[in-house]
Amino acid sequence: MKFKIHVDGAEHEIEAGADGTVTLGGETFEAKVSRPADDRRLVHLGDKSYEVRIVENCVETGIVVLEVAGERIPVTITEVTKSAARAGGTTGPAGAAPGADGVGEAPKVPDVVKEGVWAPVPGKIVNVLVKPGDQVEEGTPVVILEAMKMENELHAPKKGTVTAVLVKKGDQAEKGQLLVVFE
Repeated sequence: MKFKIHVDGAEHEIEAGADGTVTLGGETFEAKVSRPADDRRLVHLGDKSYEVRIVENCVETGIVVLEVAGERIPVTITEVTKSAARAGGTTGPAGAAPGADGVGEAPKVPDVVKEGVWAPVPGKIVNVLVKPGDQVEEGTPVVILEAMKMENELHAPKKGTVTAVLVKKGDQAEKGQLLVVFE
């Protein structure tokens, strides 16, 4: 996954690899993250360790406030691109839905997806409201995800065409899983 963050007015590009590496400013680090509590992460980068507390996390705006060594740091996350390909040559996330009729091949997904809807939290797919080829407006509901006994409508990020639907009703989605791809 690649993304840009803005901290103290400066923009930084970060790439997080599935192998546990993090690349920042052209330098690659081995990273390990543990989750001792819902709002805390223990981050090991190379030979250094940091306890990070998530003070505020607003998925809609991309603004996260972190606390590191007692200092609060607002971070804005932009331009997230997630690799759709997985190890082993599959074209989508684990458990990707087959074709629209429920049989056949999984939908073809580009290696890098710039416009899509990803699951913000783990949950069950209650309904899929679009199919490949559908034209949608920004804000159009595309998937309903049930998490913690609440139904959440996930919306199109902008006007476009649905190019792939990677889940079906009843699927279990993981946090960060790509659900719908747009062009």
